[in-house]
Amino acid sequence: MLGQVITIFYRIIATIIILTPMTFNVFHKGEIINSLLYLPLLTLFLTILFIIVDNLLIQILAWLSTHKGHKASNKRQKKQISSKAFIKHTRAS
Repeated sequence: MLGQVITIFYRIIATIIILTPMTFNVFHKGEIINSLLYLPLLTLFLTILFIIVDNLLIQILAWLSTHKGHKASNKRQKKQISSKAFIKHTRAS
């Protein structure tokens, strides 16, 4: 659940950052070279960058969720083993 919230928040921030140069270009008229060359290149670069970071974020969150799951199952196994050992110890006494 927390991973989904982090991913959604990241994607909203990334979209705002990607759209900022285009919005700035609409309100502040500049040279034609800025509008036809630099703005599309900047937008393309930012889009590719955020796609790469998004993939890394998803992989990290997936790893953390599986790692957390393994920790919980290890604790359960240790608890079961210790309770079985306790039962054997009490029966032997």
